[in-house]
Amino acid sequence: MENGHADNLTERYDREAHVYRELWAPILRRAGLELVRELASERVDRILDVGTGVGSLLPDLSMTFPGALVLGVDRSRGMLALAPAEFPRAAMDARRLALRSNSVDLVLMAFMLFHVEQPVDALREARRVLRRGGRVATLTWGGSLESNATRIWAECLDRHGAIAADPAAEARHEALDAPKKMEILLRDTGFTSPRCWANELVSTLDLEHVLRLKTSLGSSKPRFDSLDPPAQDACVAGARRRMEALARADFVARGGIVYAQARA
Repeated sequence: MENGHADNLTERYDREAHVYRELWAPILRRAGLELVRELASERVDRILDVGTGVGSLLPDLSMTFPGALVLGVDRSRGMLALAPAEFPRAAMDARRLALRSNSVDLVLMAFMLFHVEQPVDALREARRVLRRGGRVATLTWGGSLESNATRIWAECLDRHGAIAADPAAEARHEALDAPKKMEILLRDTGFTSPRCWANELVSTLDLEHVLRLKTSLGSSKPRFDSLDPPAQDACVAGARRRMEALARADFVARGGIVYAQARA
């Protein structure tokens, strides 16, 4: 079951890599930058970005830690192909990293733990490759990135009979959506000195961005794909008509972010 979930997720990201880089990665990068800045107080020589995706944070990590080796790994080869070519990249599963134990100073896991059926497996593997005293740093969702415009989209999906959101995916997010939950998970995995906090991500997505994003990526796409073509057309047309009447403030999306770091 777990490998089936991972394989399906990898295939999805392979297919969606280009649109992900255009529509979603720049939004997530803004949240990631706060964590990178928090990590900047200590020198590191070897950094592993697990679930690097299209490598949005690789240049930021390199600038923050001059001279450090920055390696990006991901299961999706389609995503890795779009990462900056000047950085080393490799296809790896977060649960089975092809790296020596005690070989890395910093492991970053940005917006990826909720994709792992058992997050503890990825965290244990991160702890294995970290040197003693090295750090793991994670970002997870504390709440969905939502606006009045995205809520209209969800209502249109419901009205046209789209399938419900995947309860397994919602459960994976729920397990990681609060600082206290992350603190307990990190301690249970053997990490020490966890520091976890919450913040808010704010992003303004215009009408076309919302429609392209919701019909192309993420948890909304399987719901949209469950509709037959006439229902899809009607859903988009209805959402567009309602969104055209909105004010600019209605396109300001807000979502909770949970930041965490701890020592091996």
